[in-house]
Amino acid sequence: MQGGGKFYLVFKDERKEPLKKFIQLASGPAVEGPWTGISEPFTEPWSEGPSAMKIGDEYIVYYDHYREPKKFQGVQSKDLKHWRQANVTFPEGSKHGSFLKITKEEAARLLQARNSCVRTARVCRIG
Repeated sequence: MQGGGKFYLVFKDERKEPLKKFIQLASGPAVEGPWTGISEPFTEPWSEGPSAMKIGDEYIVYYDHYREPKKFQGVQSKDLKHWRQANVTFPEGSKHGSFLKITKEEAARLLQARNSCVRTARVCRIG
């Protein structure tokens, strides 16, 4: 992720001593690092699989909370220092995710195809 003239690495703390399993952030001058300024954890323990993106002036990090209560969720920040829960929902059973940018036309086509499948209660191949 990039912002403010820096690159950011979003990662899971895998230390066993002390056991952490939080999502954290580090910054660097290039995509290869070196990575410094490791943040405090900004998720609850037992979180992994972060995917980060910027929407408008907010950074959102989606992640998988893999212990009870199991859930795929997100946190958001304007400054990459102060985080709050993102107002997002995902279907039950969602796990590690990825995202891509599509046009409004592509989104409309996908939604139309999905709605057609839902109305007819059939399995559809969208493509």
